[in-house]
Amino acid sequence: MSTKLQYTVYQEAPDLWVARSLNLEMEISSDGTTESEALENLREALNLHFENYVFPSIQRVDAEIPDDES
Repeated sequence: MSTKLQYTVYQEAPDLWVARSLNLEMEISSDGTTESEALENLREALNLHFENYVFPSIQRVDAEIPDDES
């Protein structure tokens, strides 16, 4: 069985990028000073969370993130 992780990466501030999982029961996210660092940190967070489970592939989905101030 193949599992694909969907994620999005967006810039929140000049030196702050956020990578966020989209299709998991819980939200897992991480950040970095660049887009690639945020994605690398998300991979590390996912590996730590799922420990022995290796995602065979991941898929980027650009999605609007709702503003928490609504």
